[in-house]
Amino acid sequence: MKKWLSKKIVLILMGAALGFGALYCTLVIVNTVLVSAISVLTANEMNKDNTSCSTVSSGGSGATSLVDKDFNSTQFQAYMLKNGGALGPHAQDIIDVSNEAGVSVYLTAAIMMVESGRGTSSACRIDNNPSGMSINEVPIHYGSMKEGMAASKKTLHNLVVERGLNTLDKLGPVYCPPNTANWIKMVASFMAEMKNTKNFSQGETIGQIGGGCNPNDISVSGEKMSYFDKVFPLAKKQLGKPYVLGANINSDNPSAFDCGAFTLWILQQSGVKVPFNRIAQDQFNKTKRVDAKDVKAGDLIFFEHTYDTGRGESITHVGMVISKTEFIAAQGDNVQIAKMDNSYWKAHFGGFGRIQ
Repeated sequence: MKKWLSKKIVLILMGAALGFGALYCTLVIVNTVLVSAISVLTANEMNKDNTSCSTVSSGGSGATSLVDKDFNSTQFQAYMLKNGGALGPHAQDIIDVSNEAGVSVYLTAAIMMVESGRGTSSACRIDNNPSGMSINEVPIHYGSMKEGMAASKKTLHNLVVERGLNTLDKLGPVYCPPNTANWIKMVASFMAEMKNTKNFSQGETIGQIGGGCNPNDISVSGEKMSYFDKVFPLAKKQLGKPYVLGANINSDNPSAFDCGAFTLWILQQSGVKVPFNRIAQDQFNKTKRVDAKDVKAGDLIFFEHTYDTGRGESITHVGMVISKTEFIAAQGDNVQIAKMDNSYWKAHFGGFGRIQ
């Protein structure tokens, strides 16, 4: 109890010293969240939402987090009810919008706690504005907390996922430029408190670059391969693990993957007999080509000339289809979910493959 109280007092004192209260960054949000901070959210794009996926809501206390490892929904919701003021009853909403945005639940909640003074600000309670967004230094009024949460989702997705600001030290200068260092400390302190850890590293990943879909909410439209329901849960557990070229996968729980190693490992671990090795080109050569209209969840998706392997191969990347519009793969910094219609992947698309 003493430890918790002392931590809370430190946060309060930090806030007082920094001028922190309700809407910590409100006075600069017009120049950060709505204009310069996320250039994708200009006046003409305020309602632009890049987070849509073919998903259905999972809801319930068993909801998990796309980004946070060992996320405990029950613990998180209890924390928010006890400490989040007006945000407390919306803990599940915070989980949902974070997963849809492809960012850490702890990040979303911490920013809201900072910007709303632990859910006590009038902007949060009356204007349903939990994350400090304003126009001309006036907090934006939303008709419901659901609308305010949706606005937060779009903002964080565009900053963290689309722009790649996926650590606090990258996000802070853009979200709160005049008070970057202090804002980062406040957000990191709340994240550590929620996770019940001593500290939160400013360089720790807070979102999935190029992702943004909740894997627990993927609604598979059309047919799926017979093994998909067994393979996909295992694939989801690897989300966030680092991408390492040539990663060692000779264990029941590899710490990292490259693209071909990922597809090979999840299939073999699920008992699927495959005729190929970990090389993307070999997986392409030893699978049957499938037309886009006939693709099933569990088929492989291939891309060409994404990098020079040094072996003269054209197929250089592979992932597993999980819906009509998404695939899961080890790419970029980590294992993540991506959209097939992303301009980069469309430009490098090499075909679909089915294990025979």
